[in-house]
Amino acid sequence: MKPGPSSSSAQPREVTTVQDDPAASLRRRSSSSGATTSPRVGGAPQSKSKIATPQNIELDPGLLAFVTDMRALIDRGAVQQMGDIQRNILLHTESSGAMLREFNDYSQQTYNHVLGDFQKNTKLLKDMKKDLDYIFKHTRMLREKIRTKYPNSFEGLALKRPDAPEDE
Repeated sequence: MKPGPSSSSAQPREVTTVQDDPAASLRRRSSSSGATTSPRVGGAPQSKSKIATPQNIELDPGLLAFVTDMRALIDRGAVQQMGDIQRNILLHTESSGAMLREFNDYSQQTYNHVLGDFQKNTKLLKDMKKDLDYIFKHTRMLREKIRTKYPNSFEGLALKRPDAPEDE
């Protein structure tokens, strides 16, 4: 097994502070240490692409080599295609969200417009029910007075409402 930056040895592991190009820093460090192979897995040649990292982050050279190898395995066309699909989905989602917001605004306006009429009509119906209940109550009282005064006058007539309360 060839010694590399990720192999365990008696020396402490080096930690690199990345400022510009982590791959270039790694290449400089491996060439100055006298290693005969590239720190990449299998000794493959270094990629010239930069790894985007924030400034002043410390990276282990073995981790950097792993990341570089993983980047080499990624098909950029497939990644671009996935990005395009995600952008299309985002556009559709945003347009659907905009349509839903417009519909909700329209529904709120319609509800506010109809609410006044609904409340007015509900109040009218409740008042009509009270008036009808009052009328039926007095009609029953008059009927009872007539029945007591003229007992045979209502024989054979069905004058009772089916939903009328018995004792009002």
